[in-house]
Amino acid sequence: MKRPTFTWLDLKAVMQPDMCPVCQLVNLRTEQKIATFQYAHIADVDFRKTFIDSDGFCQHHTEKFYEAGDHLNHAVLYHHLLTVKLNRITQQKPAQKKKPTACLLCAHEKTSEALYINLFASGLEHDALKTMYMDKGIVCMHHFDPILKRLRKIKSPHVDDFIKHTLTMYQSYQHDLAEIKRKNDHKHAEERLSDQERHTWKLIRRLLVDQGNHRR
Repeated sequence: MKRPTFTWLDLKAVMQPDMCPVCQLVNLRTEQKIATFQYAHIADVDFRKTFIDSDGFCQHHTEKFYEAGDHLNHAVLYHHLLTVKLNRITQQKPAQKKKPTACLLCAHEKTSEALYINLFASGLEHDALKTMYMDKGIVCMHHFDPILKRLRKIKSPHVDDFIKHTLTMYQSYQHDLAEIKRKNDHKHAEERLSDQERHTWKLIRRLLVDQGNHRR
């Protein structure tokens, strides 16, 4: 099967003012990988062995796998995992001393993440992507530092523009959050939240939240 190719056009296609394009593409590839696991790999011996060796998916990806779920695939996969665990108990085998291998989907996500961080940094060389980012784009705080590190490593001429635009966007959100706080003071109770302020308090969690153990 021919491997898919990924270009800066993928980033351009998902660029929007309230969601990190790297996050979006990582999540999209994870969903595609889950679909592959569901319908192509459940019966694969190597996949099942890796799944057992890693003690299943992490909690985050277990929920993702369940949401995309098929009851038969779940029964096959988790019957195998449960059988291994029960056999260990009934045969009084000690628990594994070695650390389980990484969750399959965590490992896949880290690879995707590195790919899109590098792609974003190199993609800023294209005027279309740079213009779109400077016009309406934002990256989450989780990806800001690695993108900046990559831009500096490749000696990109767009480092200052990237920093300036991203800080301007976050400072705008910072102002909105401060206004929400101020307007909730009884002294200013008559002032209503603006549409932008209502939007900011809902979106900021996606831009600041720690991605969790599966992304570390």
